[in-house]
Amino acid sequence: MINDHWTLINPQAVPAWNRWDLHPSVVAGLALLGGLYVFLGGLRSARRHVASFLGALVVLFLALNGPLHNLSDTYLFSAHMGQHLLLTLVFPPLLLYGTPAHVIRPLLRPRWVMALGRVVTRPLAAALLFSGPIVIWHVPALYEAALRHHNLHIAQHLVFLTTAVLMWWPVLSPVPELPRIPHLLQMLYLFLLGIPMSITGAYALGLWSIPVLRRRTARGRVVRARGSADRRAVDVGAGRVDAVDRDDRHLVPILSLGPTSGC
Repeated sequence: MINDHWTLINPQAVPAWNRWDLHPSVVAGLALLGGLYVFLGGLRSARRHVASFLGALVVLFLALNGPLHNLSDTYLFSAHMGQHLLLTLVFPPLLLYGTPAHVIRPLLRPRWVMALGRVVTRPLAAALLFSGPIVIWHVPALYEAALRHHNLHIAQHLVFLTTAVLMWWPVLSPVPELPRIPHLLQMLYLFLLGIPMSITGAYALGLWSIPVLRRRTARGRVVRARGSADRRAVDVGAGRVDAVDRDDRHLVPILSLGPTSGC
């Protein structure tokens, strides 16, 4: 398999949360986005806009490289969700605020782009286009597939980034041709958007944790027979996880401390 990341140091020398792995696809995407911004005259914008755009690039770099990405892929469910929150709730506002109208308008000149933009940036359409993929990608089969297959994981992140920018457009649109909604509606819009994300998160946690807890109860006597509590404690170096047997890891792949293939 082709190596999908560059490691700055020996990957065996330090644990994943202290290791910086640079992913070529991320570096190339950031370079392309930054180059397009410069080409379209973004550096002639006010300093606050340039700073916001640079902040967006930094957030994207930190979310998709290094310790957070490593923890997200193979160790912690909380890190995985934190990464997705950065991609959907932090990066898009910084990007839109940092991209003034004179940078966006050349991209909207083709008639079909403007026509499509008028449809997908309306509040209802933008909310559905954002919430739908969030729910679909967290169906267990797709969720685990994205963790195990790197190219699919890249596609997942691209979908989240694109739809999140559309979701924030009614709130932070940089061009009057595709306008923002009134302030009171913005608050209602953002409040309602949190509901499907909360339901999806609760469903995902319940779906993965309950079967494991049931197995723990059913196997309690077996666990006690295997050894003391010390043998069941978390041992990062050996890859053992408290309360999750090796044959249970397919139920909670993101919670296991062993590496997953393809990510």
